[in-house]
Amino acid sequence: PIDRHTLEPVSEISKGKYVHVDHFDGKGEVTAYARASGLPLLIVQAGWYMTNHLLADAFVPTKEADGTYILGLPVGPDTVVPVIDTLHDYGLFVREGIESLAFGPGTEVLRLSEDITVREIAHFTGKKIVYKQVSNEAFITKTKRPPHIALELLENMKFYEEFGYFGGKDTEPSRQHLSRAPRK
Repeated sequence: PIDRHTLEPVSEISKGKYVHVDHFDGKGEVTAYARASGLPLLIVQAGWYMTNHLLADAFVPTKEADGTYILGLPVGPDTVVPVIDTLHDYGLFVREGIESLAFGPGTEVLRLSEDITVREIAHFTGKKIVYKQVSNEAFITKTKRPPHIALELLENMKFYEEFGYFGGKDTEPSRQHLSRAPRK
């Protein structure tokens, strides 16, 4: 079987520092259960969907009076995020996991189109977008979500900054056997 709904166990990796990132921890628990089952398992783990910037208020740049857009997140500008264009690149990594001899039962494919900083994300649209690190409180307010979801989003971003999206795992092996280069 292929487990393609998996993410890093944030609470475990952070040693209890970030305990509200349920969508990562829950998928991490499912993966741990699947590994313990003894079934041959290939784990295909997704990077950060670029569509997050289209769907979540917290990740949408805000327009200022002078026409400049501000992308404000609660992390430093050099925080690296492994983004993926799911529409065009998702299948590349699943195919790689199935076809490449480098992967097999018990291995893991980390899906990403490229590693970029949050500052670089601000430049993708061609509009004048400036990255600005905002306070935790400002970010929580910007999410326009219930408090428990806002806290989850905040801790998720802080986890990326401190431990990396994949918890410090090397992503390069997951890009070596692709049938084509991911879109950039």
